[in-house]
Amino acid sequence: MGQVAHPRHRERRHPRHRRHPGRGLCRRPSPRRYTVIPLQALYGSAGVVLFVLGLWSFLVHAPLLRKLIAINIMGSGVFHLLIAIAERGTEPPDPVPHALVLTGIVVAVSATALALVFSRRLEDAGGPPEDEC
Repeated sequence: MGQVAHPRHRERRHPRHRRHPGRGLCRRPSPRRYTVIPLQALYGSAGVVLFVLGLWSFLVHAPLLRKLIAINIMGSGVFHLLIAIAERGTEPPDPVPHALVLTGIVVAVSATALALVFSRRLEDAGGPPEDEC
């Protein structure tokens, strides 16, 4: 009858356990484990960064156009935060914050256009009034 090899000898014949001269057994390296940032945290942190950047720019810069751009950047940060809040894990996202973001984008574009028209008329009229202190 046929002889059965010892289990220890069978393992050595496995292709990933080949002997290489001078290196002993050759084994596969263990796979690296990467930590993945959830999309909700990524959107939330991006929203906070955009809001803080817009607030800083609004407080630092004096020209009206730069202040208007800073307000738009702050609005983008708020939109990111609303999208991050809408996620609910494995369930489908809440549609109400998404609808609020879409409405907010339309309102932001309209308000930006109106502010640009007002700033243009203010510039044509001679600039903003100077405070006498």
